[in-house]
Amino acid sequence: MKMFISIIAAIAVLGLSACSTGGTNHTENIGVKKIMPVNIPNSITYNGQTYRQKNLTPSFTEYYLANEKDFDWSKLITIHYAENRNFKQLDNILREKFKIENLPYAKTQLTDNSLAWQMVYPPLINDSRYNSIESNTAYALRNNCALVSVTYAENYQPTEEVSAQINAIAHSLDKQKTEFIIQAQQMLSKVKCK
Repeated sequence: MKMFISIIAAIAVLGLSACSTGGTNHTENIGVKKIMPVNIPNSITYNGQTYRQKNLTPSFTEYYLANEKDFDWSKLITIHYAENRNFKQLDNILREKFKIENLPYAKTQLTDNSLAWQMVYPPLINDSRYNSIESNTAYALRNNCALVSVTYAENYQPTEEVSAQINAIAHSLDKQKTEFIIQAQQMLSKVKCK
């Protein structure tokens, strides 16, 4: 959710955003052409847990664990879709936003056919919606008619040693990146366009 708040304007230009605020589509008013895939799975299994579709918009679909929703989630998967875009441009926008946000951990990995990114957001003081540490790992590729991405986000309750906790989360993201990309490719292979 924090990623959505911080970089929505930049990413929306490319037709990608992070998570929503309860299903509201924040890209509608800025002229982004949306691609609504025909085949959106009703559920996704990741790391042995099943996520159910709860929010479906012309730009993204959110999947939550049972009994979780909106800002009250522990783990969240979001699939984004938009007309084909330039990965290099998206990579540059993400890198600039990471600098502006001064995130304690943020990385991108650009190839000719894909873009992966990871970030960790510290807790925001005095905001009950964002008082956790949030990690995001994402992977984007092109399918037959669109740029599609999957983002896996996880919330952690902060301990007294927030810096050490963030470092441990970042280390875990690095270790799990290859496996996430493999699973992300499998998830995205189920998203088909008209």
